[in-house]
Amino acid sequence: MGSCLNFHSFSNPIATPPTILEIYFDSGEWSMELLIPEFYGGTNLDYFRITGLYDTAQFLPGIEYTPGVVFYVTQADFQTPFYINQAGDCLFFEEQMGDEWWQIEYYGLQFGVISYPTYYSEVSAPAGEESVAWKKFSDSYDNYEFWTVKELPNTIGYNPWQVTKRAVFSGYVKDENDEPLGSAKLYYCPESLHFYTPTVPEIFTDENGYFYTDNMFCKKYYIRFLFEGGEIGDTVIFVEPDSANYFE
Repeated sequence: MGSCLNFHSFSNPIATPPTILEIYFDSGEWSMELLIPEFYGGTNLDYFRITGLYDTAQFLPGIEYTPGVVFYVTQADFQTPFYINQAGDCLFFEEQMGDEWWQIEYYGLQFGVISYPTYYSEVSAPAGEESVAWKKFSDSYDNYEFWTVKELPNTIGYNPWQVTKRAVFSGYVKDENDEPLGSAKLYYCPESLHFYTPTVPEIFTDENGYFYTDNMFCKKYYIRFLFEGGEIGDTVIFVEPDSANYFE
């Protein structure tokens, strides 16, 4: 199995593969949302399986799907018990070609605590009613990017690549003398993403060194603090649903 990295992709660099869109855990059971593009061909899952860091399982024969239409599966749709570690895992779609299985899921779906740098997750482990899902951003020039984020409540079975949950993120930026730094910028994504749909906010401090937004997707952010043309610090923040996401 290849590395489970969180790829950020622009301008359709490859054809979008069959995709694991979202996963939701409920009392030890899980549901998974899938979408296989129309161009891929086929109408059943006989020669597909999903593999993770801890287990692999092939679908039951005869499960039909409609290309380009989202559908969901549970443990009951696999030939053998399929263990997915809610604390951290990395899932991929694979197809059987002859006697071998080939990874055809370009993005994969990763979450929680997994072995870095071979595997990389941009969200903490889902808890309660949270799910982990892919969110698609795009612009008028058909450029796009995907993020893995948390959704609450889950949207298993509908709204592919759409995530509605946002969180509040606030705090202060100060200098070494504990004085506020106004007009400092929190750089956490490419500038172009501020003009994509949906938008993600640009974040600046006010004259009191305070920043606030209620429009942050729930994921891990590597943030660089920029002030007067230079970088004055950096940090990693997990923005979580329905939490006090605060940094000073």
